[in-house]
Amino acid sequence: MILRMFSDSNVEHTLNTIDPKRDREILESELIIKDLESIDKKIETLAQKSKFDKKLSQVQDIFTKLRSYLNEGSLAINFEGYENNELYLAEYKSLQLLTSKPIIYLVNSVDPYSQPELIHLLGLDSSSSVLNIDIRLEHDLVKSPEADLDDLLNSLGINKLIIDDLISMCFYKLGYIVFITAGKQEVKGWTIKANLPAYLAAGVIHADFTKKFIAVDVAKYTDFIKFNSWEALKEKGLIKLEGKNYVVQDGDVLYFRIGA
Repeated sequence: MILRMFSDSNVEHTLNTIDPKRDREILESELIIKDLESIDKKIETLAQKSKFDKKLSQVQDIFTKLRSYLNEGSLAINFEGYENNELYLAEYKSLQLLTSKPIIYLVNSVDPYSQPELIHLLGLDSSSSVLNIDIRLEHDLVKSPEADLDDLLNSLGINKLIIDDLISMCFYKLGYIVFITAGKQEVKGWTIKANLPAYLAAGVIHADFTKKFIAVDVAKYTDFIKFNSWEALKEKGLIKLEGKNYVVQDGDVLYFRIGA
C-alpha cells in the first residue's frame, strides 16, 4: 500500500490535503467493504448447506464473528482463534479475502522518517511493516548506469536502494527465504519456504535429490563472498557438514551430497 507524504503543487491529491493516516484508513475501509460482500455470500451459502451438514453450522458461526470483526474496522489477517478448524480454514482460504493478505506500507516522502515515527504517523501497531521511500529518487537511481550507482549512493549518504529492503520485506512477509548453490560454472539462488529441512530444500533443485540426499555442506554468504571458494572456506574451517533435518537459513550457501 503506497501512501503519500509529500507536498507538490504540480501533483494533485484527490482530497487536496496530505494525510497518510486518513488515506490508509480509506484504502483499508474499501478493502474491508469488498471482503464483507464475499463473507455475506459465504454465510448465505453455509446457511443452506448447514441444513444437511450440522458441522457447517459452526463454520457459519465463525464467519458471522469474522463479519462483526471486519465491521469494527479490523483486517481479516488479524482474526485469530480458529486456526485449527479445518472446515473453516478450507472455506476461508477459498474466499481469498483482500484483507487476509500481508500488507507493506510504503510511505512516499522526500524527507527521512524513522520506523517508530512512521508507525505513529500512520496510526499502526509496532509489528506493522513500513518503509520510507522517495519514489522519484529511487526511480532515478534504478535507471542510472550500474557503474555509477555506488558513487551516486555515497554522494547521497545512502548505502543501498530501498527496493532491496522492499524485496527482503516481501520475502519475509510471505514466509520465503533464498539459499545459494555455488559451483565452478554457475552461482544460483533458490527460493524456498522458511523452516524447510535440507533434504526437502534439495528437492527444489531436482526431485531425485530428496530421496538420494546424504548430507549438505553449509557456508554463510558473508564468508563465501569474503573467501570466494569452497577450498578457501575449508582451509579456514568455515564449512559445516549437516544432515537431512538441518533447517536451511536465509543466505546459506549449500553444497548437497547426493547418492547415486
